[in-house]
Amino acid sequence: MPLNEAFVGRVFAPTAPYRVSQEKIQEFVLATGAALPQDGQPVVPPTFPIVLSLPATRNTLSDPALGLDYSRVVHGRQRFRHTRGVQAGDELTVTVHIEQIQSGGVHQIVTTRSEIATTAGEPVCTAYSTLVERGTRPRAAKRGAEPRQPWTVPGRELPARDFTVTRQDLVRYAGASGDFNPIHFSDHAATRAGLPGVIGHGMLTMALTARAVTEWVGDPAGVFDHETRFMLPLLVPDEGGATLTVTATVSDPDDAGHRQLVAEATAGATVVAGSRLTIRPAAR
Repeated sequence: MPLNEAFVGRVFAPTAPYRVSQEKIQEFVLATGAALPQDGQPVVPPTFPIVLSLPATRNTLSDPALGLDYSRVVHGRQRFRHTRGVQAGDELTVTVHIEQIQSGGVHQIVTTRSEIATTAGEPVCTAYSTLVERGTRPRAAKRGAEPRQPWTVPGRELPARDFTVTRQDLVRYAGASGDFNPIHFSDHAATRAGLPGVIGHGMLTMALTARAVTEWVGDPAGVFDHETRFMLPLLVPDEGGATLTVTATVSDPDDAGHRQLVAEATAGATVVAGSRLTIRPAAR
């Protein structure tokens, strides 16, 4: 059934405060790969805010009046715009805005914006999510890190970085992120949603892309704007898992002079995600 477009423009009340613990940071780091240490403590990965924004978004979209079947939802696009990095000890709230509802063939698409701030009102991060509910509209007519290298020259292609993603990794990431959608562990649920098999979390692909970039750049806290478009699912077989390859090319600086990288994540010959990452000046 079509989603209720009356939800467009709604702003939901801030969530209860979430206290960021060092233990949760470490759990997330282990689930996405070790970050470079800073003062003996793991650095908060740039995709960590999904731990807060995902449950807040899922809770707002669970209203039966909206009509969304979350078991059929996959990520279409995700962006994090950091005002400052998340820190252990932060007490954060999330305010979710529903910005757009649209259709794409047999799929339905919801775009949300989550404003993450401290309980004192200090902005920390804005998370933009585009979620795709698969196949619920009637079908319309067809329409190990590489050595660090100089990377600031536009057009430079950085060395490829391979990651093996297994179903055990998916279970670990589900526990760390709170995303227990069964399409990430159940073949039956995945095929029911119209997928060929169990798929990796889009946010895990995004996290691994960020990990590759921060290892190249040499600054684990260097990414302050990261947007990813999820193109195709990463299929993760039960035996052997999947190999995700991240490549990147240095782009021209933005208007503020910040260096940018355009990254691509592939599985074999299949492009599963494309990203643009903006790097803090200190990482140059």
